[in-house]
Amino acid sequence: IDVKNDGIYATRFGKRVSELYIDPVSAVIVRDALTSKATSITDLSLLHLINHTPDMTPKLRPYTRELDEVAVFMEEHQEELLVEMPEEW
Repeated sequence: IDVKNDGIYATRFGKRVSELYIDPVSAVIVRDALTSKATSITDLSLLHLINHTPDMTPKLRPYTRELDEVAVFMEEHQEELLVEMPEEW
């Protein structure tokens, strides 16, 4: 929010978030991830980032029988992720 003279105005970022009609928390997560860790962005990077936002609900959980396979995959592709993995991985 920009405050100038007697008015309150949206920032460019705030205006764009409103135009996209996404959760402001989701927008901040995406912005921060792209500006702080964006060294090499892949399709997986973007899919993981989008699925990390509050807009993506309900959260999908792997079956117990899939956990080992998911853990191996996440470890192999850890450098592509723009947000930190939880400790249980």
